Amino acid sequence: MHNLSLSYDQADHLRTLMSKRESVANPALPHVWTIVSGKGGVGKSVFAVGMAMTLAKSGRKVLLVDADENLGKLDVLTGAAPKYRINDILLGKTSIDDAVYQSSRNVFMMCGNSGSFEYAEISASDRDYLYSGMVGSTHEFSDIIFDTAAGLRDDVLQYASYANDIVLISNSEPTAIMDAYAAVKIISRKVHGARFNLIMNNVHQPLESEEAAQKLQKAAEHFLKQEIVYIGFIPFDESVADSVKAQIPLLKKYPISSSALCIQAAAQRLLLEEAMEEPQTSTVYV
Repeated sequence: MHNLSLSYDQADHLRTLMSKRESVANPALPHVWTIVSGKGGVGKSVFAVGMAMTLAKSGRKVLLVDADENLGKLDVLTGAAPKYRINDILLGKTSIDDAVYQSSRNVFMMCGNSGSFEYAEISASDRDYLYSGMVGSTHEFSDIIFDTAAGLRDDVLQYASYANDIVLISNSEPTAIMDAYAAVKIISRKVHGARFNLIMNNVHQPLESEEAAQKLQKAAEHFLKQEIVYIGFIPFDESVADSVKAQIPLLKKYPISSSALCIQAAAQRLLLEEAMEEPQTSTVYV
């Protein structure tokens, strides 16, 4: 429900952007990664920050977006102090380009609000407007990472609809696996052509975690006819909690910790999978 005066039709503009995705790989368009989880507390945001930093080290120009509406936490995790937030765009206080906050070299963030009473509820058309502005930004991002809310709300499905790749974060707990399966089931039916990548986080027993990942893959293949690429696991590491308390990104505070190294390896594997993928049609939110 932004009050900006637009000089173009949002829907037509978005359709034009999405139609470009259907063409042969267009380097002018950013690659969109949507980070999701069925269950909260699985470390999704920590991974999103680490992935952004890893992609930046590879020479990419990354926009990390706080897509957990009015429960944003990226600024807390990174110690950022942005002048503007997503809500300021929707209220017409600033532009999309000016709301972008540079966190580190090649890493830019669009921070959300957290428990704001002045929060403007975001509609589906608002998200389309924000997304089209990010894609067409003068910053010319190579990648956009959406760090979404836990669960399967409409906003999560819409952010998933923008993605070239969906990154599912889970762990080996039965409830987490069940929620992850539910996420794949609903997103794959609502978002046509969804591409899923699985990362197991906070792992204590690697073998147990990999067995859980295989069960999820087989269930999705058998019942949903949906492929899930297993990227790997990230071990439980007390360095993560310490970096969160310090409000310093894990890869900056503990760059050679086991979790930081595994996050970097997972992000590099995602880049490798991206390079191997054939161009495919856009996703459609229904």
